[in-house]
Amino acid sequence: MYAAFMVTIMIPIQVTIVPSFLVVAQIGLVDSPWAVILPTAFDVVGIFIARQFMLGVPDALVEAARVDGAGEFRAFFSVVLPTCGPLVGVLVILAFMARWNDFLWPMVVLQGAENLTVPVGLSTLTSNPAFASPWGAVMAVATITVLPILVVFLVFQKQFVQGISSTGIK
Repeated sequence: MYAAFMVTIMIPIQVTIVPSFLVVAQIGLVDSPWAVILPTAFDVVGIFIARQFMLGVPDALVEAARVDGAGEFRAFFSVVLPTCGPLVGVLVILAFMARWNDFLWPMVVLQGAENLTVPVGLSTLTSNPAFASPWGAVMAVATITVLPILVVFLVFQKQFVQGISSTGIK
């Protein structure tokens, strides 16, 4: 199953966009924020990063929990999961940045102007031939759109740095 997940990384999004849109349309989520959120909620790259991080968790921790009488779920939630702070920080930052900056999928599934994401909204603002592009406003909005990414990074900075510094250490 893991190998099948890894193979899907090689498939470009342009290949899967029509089947994904048909599924979203059958569910009735076109032109809603859920159409952007749900199909991209589980990312294969995130699964890969989580698996690699979990392989680095020492087996001695899990064995010690089993010796103390903990079952598999108890050992996972009480011993392994608390050590995954850096993993959670890295995954939150990467997932938020990917979804915040995504352009193609929101452009396909969001049709009303009130639901557009910031990158799609900026592109419609600059590509409207009816009026000259207000470049000052476009640059101001583009600058302001960096703020949510900066806030998420600052909140999860400690976990992100721990995750980077523990890379390669067994």
